[in-house]
Amino acid sequence: MRLPKTFSALVLLAGLTQAAGAQTCTPKVPASSLIEAPKWQMSINPTLPPQQFVDDKGELQGLNVELAREIAKRICIEAVFLRMDFPPMIPALRSGRFDAINTGLFWTEERS
Repeated sequence: MRLPKTFSALVLLAGLTQAAGAQTCTPKVPASSLIEAPKWQMSINPTLPPQQFVDDKGELQGLNVELAREIAKRICIEAVFLRMDFPPMIPALRSGRFDAINTGLFWTEERS
């Protein structure tokens, strides 16, 4: 019986440690630099595996998604992904609809 009590105590301690860490995490990006602080809103077109795709559960996955989530965690803001087709992304970014484009972006003469 001692093992379950010890395990429960460790789980509780881990939860408290994470909660305490979350409370001391101060965003490292000024609120004025974000559309809706403390969220980092990014457009994404999840049609380019392995960089970005939707799994069979409907969840975003891929290298770009994982990288953005890790960056957001380290700078203490929330990563928010807005799924959309590519053509309106650049005009929407310029108009201030979101903070960044997080998708495969290839150079073309028209885009330059």
